[in-house]
Amino acid sequence: MKSFLKNVLSTIVGMVLAVFVIVLLFIGIVSVSISSLNNDKEVTVKENSILKINLAELSVVERTSENPFEGLNFSGDLPKTIELKQVLDNIEKAKTDEKIKAIYINTLMQVQAYRQIEEIRNKLLEFKQTGKPIIAYSEVYNQAAYYLSSVANIRYI
Repeated sequence: MKSFLKNVLSTIVGMVLAVFVIVLLFIGIVSVSISSLNNDKEVTVKENSILKINLAELSVVERTSENPFEGLNFSGDLPKTIELKQVLDNIEKAKTDEKIKAIYINTLMQVQAYRQIEEIRNKLLEFKQTGKPIIAYSEVYNQAAYYLSSVANIRYI
């Protein structure tokens, strides 16, 4: 009987330790993945640079969520979103930065709101007044992408 209780107790202790180690590993993996999402790196712009705005891979939203688990699915992929304010601010910075010579915009996009397209287009028109060119590219132009790229000096299909 004593041997049986000893085996049961050692099994329970082993299971508790295994669960504890698994929980620690899970917390470590989650914390590493969350810390990799917040990459606030110092960006240096080289001479004769082009600001690339790739709306084919990004979805423009009004405001991104601060919750890192929102949108997390079982495959581990996070939806790629960018705030409208970030897009507008980057175009504004490019307007005054002497190192940025042009804007390249990939316009194949999922339409969230035509108001967002209008705001981006107006900011691109302000940029165009500086005399710097805007290059637009898309494999397929839908109505929103064509409207946005109509401000460009050069359009590629």
